[in-house]
Amino acid sequence: MARAAVDLIWEHSQCFGPDARRLVLSALQWSTRQEPALRLELVLELLARELDPKVLVGVFGLLEVGEPNINHAALALSDARRIVTTNQDLLLEDAARRVGRRRRVLHLHGRFDQPRSIIALLSQYVDGLPAPTSDAFTKAVDGRHVVVVGYSGRDRDVMPLLAYARSIRWIHHKPVGRAPGKLATEVEVLRAQLGARFTLEIAETTSFVRRQLPIAAQRDLMRSLTGRHVRPTLPPQVRRKYSMLPGRARELAIARLLLHVDSPVLALRGIRKARRIHGETADGLMLEADALLALNRRSDAVASYHRASMLVGDPGTRCAALQNEAHALANSSDYRTARERLDEANRVRQRVTDRRSRFRLLGRIASLRGRMKGMTDDEAGAMRDYARARRAFRSARDLDGIVESTTFGSDMLRSRGRYREALAQLGEIFEDSELYARPFARAWAPFYRGSTVGAMGDPQAGLADLSKAAAIGRASGNDQAVAWAEVMIANYLREIDLDAAAEALRRCADALSAYGGPMFQCEARLEWERAELARARGDEPAVRSHVAATRRMLKSANAPGRLPYMEAHLLAIEAELARDLGRASAHRLLTNARDAYRAGRWAACVARVEVSLWLLHDGPCPAGLLKRCLRDGYGYEVERLEGRRMDLYYALHTL
Repeated sequence: MARAAVDLIWEHSQCFGPDARRLVLSALQWSTRQEPALRLELVLELLARELDPKVLVGVFGLLEVGEPNINHAALALSDARRIVTTNQDLLLEDAARRVGRRRRVLHLHGRFDQPRSIIALLSQYVDGLPAPTSDAFTKAVDGRHVVVVGYSGRDRDVMPLLAYARSIRWIHHKPVGRAPGKLATEVEVLRAQLGARFTLEIAETTSFVRRQLPIAAQRDLMRSLTGRHVRPTLPPQVRRKYSMLPGRARELAIARLLLHVDSPVLALRGIRKARRIHGETADGLMLEADALLALNRRSDAVASYHRASMLVGDPGTRCAALQNEAHALANSSDYRTARERLDEANRVRQRVTDRRSRFRLLGRIASLRGRMKGMTDDEAGAMRDYARARRAFRSARDLDGIVESTTFGSDMLRSRGRYREALAQLGEIFEDSELYARPFARAWAPFYRGSTVGAMGDPQAGLADLSKAAAIGRASGNDQAVAWAEVMIANYLREIDLDAAAEALRRCADALSAYGGPMFQCEARLEWERAELARARGDEPAVRSHVAATRRMLKSANAPGRLPYMEAHLLAIEAELARDLGRASAHRLLTNARDAYRAGRWAACVARVEVSLWLLHDGPCPAGLLKRCLRDGYGYEVERLEGRRMDLYYALHTL
């Protein structure tokens, strides 16, 4: 169905050739090892940003013609009290009729013969199932023994309701002669939630279903099937409606698909051709700017966003252009101009009449404000903004926005030392990020998870996630993500391999150079990291040189604002250096660093310095501090307090 939608959109395209089409179609392919880059619900969601979704769901007309297979017939003959499916076809009903049974099937995501009931877009999954369907499904599983067959478990609107079951027997498909695929994260979560009430069975699905039937029923089963293969075709009225979709919107929809499969060059080429044919429009300019941003042409992107915001158009488009311009400016550390654009965008947003659009725009504005506050001197304000953004995105049913605000919001929890909360929040959206986010943005979820689990004392797990983030960033041309991932990789390599840590810092510097514009916070972090690496090597002059260089950066005109956490970290390096060298000033400096961390409410850093103060004076292990570190997941500190790490170098890991 996804291919049918793409082909129908492409039929009348004047701007995108066969090479672009092949690229999109390849992204629809399933493999034995991984799911496609473009799933049906994502394809329809991306197309629906430009085209009428009521026309798009017409591809479900392919389900009108079809032959039930042995699994459908076996389920119809089984003694199951109720049959529930997420499929929109009616093959289970057809199979029941053929074997002489009457079966009522609950279709959670609608039926093709009732187009308004179909749930097929990502935005429709965010709110959960419609109330009548949710109630019927809950009643069907509540307190009952449930068998799940032929289902991936990926639906965020279905999986939570399965927890009402008395027990679940989950049949995980194993193709004949091949290993089974990976169990979905949502299934693993349900499995952990139900414990002994969940039974996993790995089996070839058809063989399993047939084994549940008596021999006589199996004979009836084989007689009921014709074995005919019917080639599905779309009804003529569906093709007609697709052919009538506006040409300009059709071209922009294709460009969105290409951007999502990480092909900004082809997208940009087609967008500019569409502009020559259909004229310059604000939404076309914004997509052009998106492509330019993916190509690291930030100044050109800012100019396109600005031009889009100046065109006379509806308030929603103008607001989105201003917000996007602010985002590009923030990525160049120009926070002052970015805030001005956001203020203007918020004023324009008040004139947007569509409720969903208004909430989506509010979420984008709040999320970017949170990011800028968190990167400078207002983490408490950032946390409030990210929470506001998440609420707005949920109201707008914007999964991209939910993923973005949840991911970046988790970093504020990590910074405050609330590691377990940060991981729980990331867990809510981690799979959604991997499945649905654009490659350019997909690096951030593993980056923040790696940063968090590394800070909890598991450097190997942290490095695995951070290396994945760096690889995703390189593959998608996101030099910003590469630079941050590499500096954090160096952070956790310092206790393992100093030369490897130095190499990671070199890769960070290369990524910053490739980025080509100011990335002030990462540049400051790189200099701080060089100072800490010098401390690990016992090189006092180099430590002091890098500390001084970092302080000069913080006082320079290039700084986007106050960065009090960086000053606290510099105090901590100086204090740890004094302790390493046995200087009398160590106690005073450590106390100053602890007080600076307390003032900023960076709880993990406070605990880290309190452990250093204890190491300075020795004595019995402070029970209260140990209890707090165990409770909050401060693994490195627990190792020191319990005497499992005695080496002189005690790394500073947090930022």
